[in-house]
Amino acid sequence: VVCEYKHLLASACAVARSYPGYCKKSAGTSYTVTVEFIVCDSANYSKHLPLTDADISCLQAAADAVRTAGRIVDTPCNEMHTDAFLEEIYKVGEALGIRPEVIRGEELQKRGFGGLYAVGKAAEHPPALAILSHTVRGAKETIAWVGKGIVYDTGGLFIKPRGDRATGYGVALLNTLFAYASQSPMLLKLAPHVGGQSSSQGKNSTA
Repeated sequence: VVCEYKHLLASACAVARSYPGYCKKSAGTSYTVTVEFIVCDSANYSKHLPLTDADISCLQAAADAVRTAGRIVDTPCNEMHTDAFLEEIYKVGEALGIRPEVIRGEELQKRGFGGLYAVGKAAEHPPALAILSHTVRGAKETIAWVGKGIVYDTGGLFIKPRGDRATGYGVALLNTLFAYASQSPMLLKLAPHVGGQSSSQGKNSTA
């Protein structure tokens, strides 16, 4: 890939997304893809700019986050239900040394999250709200990110295809946290809130 430095991160993310992480082929084979980036000076394209270790680390973190997000979104909802989504959240928390706080099922209603509870209460896998807090010593500002992860959405009685599902909002937030927090410390306290729910029809459904 040949690009200017200002396009390097976007190019790396685009390449990462082009190789899907979810596959159910029975005869699939694993392989390694090596991508070489040639970074050109914007004033002189014949001059190539070297990448620092920090550049490479940043690109790797971003690529890993993009591929993980893509794999979760591409996974069909009979596999990526709220239980599986929570497992992904716990994995990110473990990698960053964060223990997620999870509010789930009836506890959602008791603690004032009636909307999240009502929409997902009919599902086989109960809805959940996961809170991950990344605190840096000396932080002077707190940022809260909130993302919804709709793992299954009937849209009434219309089952939405993969591209229309709203899983990606929560997934993008989760992996943005991973990409940022795994790099150099920021003087910010990040408190992402990821809500996972399934809009289903079942014995607990109400009109």
